Amino acid sequence: MKKLIIFILPVLLLASCTKDEDEFDAREKFIGSWKCDETSTIFGTSAYTVTISKSAVAEDRVKLFNLYNLGSTIAIDATVSGNSLSIYTQTTSTGQTVNGSGNLNGNSKINLTYTSNDGQDTDNVTAELTKK
Repeated sequence: MKKLIIFILPVLLLASCTKDEDEFDAREKFIGSWKCDETSTIFGTSAYTVTISKSAVAEDRVKLFNLYNLGSTIAIDATVSGNSLSIYTQTTSTGQTVNGSGNLNGNSKINLTYTSNDGQDTDNVTAELTKK
């Protein structure tokens, strides 16, 4: 019995130190500051910084701050699945209704396509985000 405990104890300790594949947070690769190069049907081209952080609401959600150059305190929520990012339809505190989607290419580029509507005009936007 003593030999069995001596054998089982190290195995249990090793098993508890191993991170399961299921524990990987798919949002990690999206988190950080990104240079956004954007083309809009209303505003033309522009460049600015977008910051992406984890959402506390759900384990598959992130917050994109300053997307559409709305301001660094304005967040747009998105869901993450693998390398895909989905911006579900939502209205920001500035009154913009946005939705769209994008894909992470490698670890340093996100290609986004989304729409923004201020209640009068719909803007179709494409953006390339490059990790800083």
